[in-house]
Amino acid sequence: MLKDNPGGLTYRCKAIMARALDDEPLPLPVETAGEIEGEAIKAVCAKIPAGDRRDRMLEEMRRYASGQGIRTIEKEMGVSKAGISNDLHAIEGWVGKAIMRARSPNIKAMIQRNTRVQRSKGMKSASIRDFHAMRTSFVTLALKNGTPIEIVKRVTGHQTTSIVLEHYFRPNAADFRDTLGKTLPDVLTGNKSKKIPAADELAVLVGKVQAGVASATDKKRLRLLAGKV
Repeated sequence: MLKDNPGGLTYRCKAIMARALDDEPLPLPVETAGEIEGEAIKAVCAKIPAGDRRDRMLEEMRRYASGQGIRTIEKEMGVSKAGISNDLHAIEGWVGKAIMRARSPNIKAMIQRNTRVQRSKGMKSASIRDFHAMRTSFVTLALKNGTPIEIVKRVTGHQTTSIVLEHYFRPNAADFRDTLGKTLPDVLTGNKSKKIPAADELAVLVGKVQAGVASATDKKRLRLLAGKV
């Protein structure tokens, strides 16, 4: 779908977000097309004489029951969307059951309510929850977890570092607290020093000795811990 209909993919993304965030429950179909495919085929054969129209309606029903969407059926069969919809609605009337996959009649209102924000007079509303919004999440998570800025820029397609940092990097209060807590002295951040298990501290000190960077204090601490562990 990204290749053939990127606009449709963007719409589906917004619709998913709108459904997840909206309080209005969505209606569910009474039956799925697959469950009553046999009844539908019998109804078509009983109502429509043998010929092109019957063949078309049967094929539409089989495809819809298999999970194909109306747009896909339209494209592959060369039948208009309205024609397919009319045929399926006719079948619903004949079998006395709803089979059309329900779409909330208020989906556009839901998208407007949950994924867009009104701006100043004369300006179009701005989209705040869509594929583009995910870019901010990606940049923030990637940089927060140590991904080099050059790699992030390659993924997002930006040319300058300033744009990425100014418009897409959005650390929250917890991110600041965690990062500063690791880099600043405890007296400035209010953190309480965590006691490292003796075995872990011993392993670190041994590594320093092997690397030739252990200080006299490190060696003294190593001898003390070695006697305890």
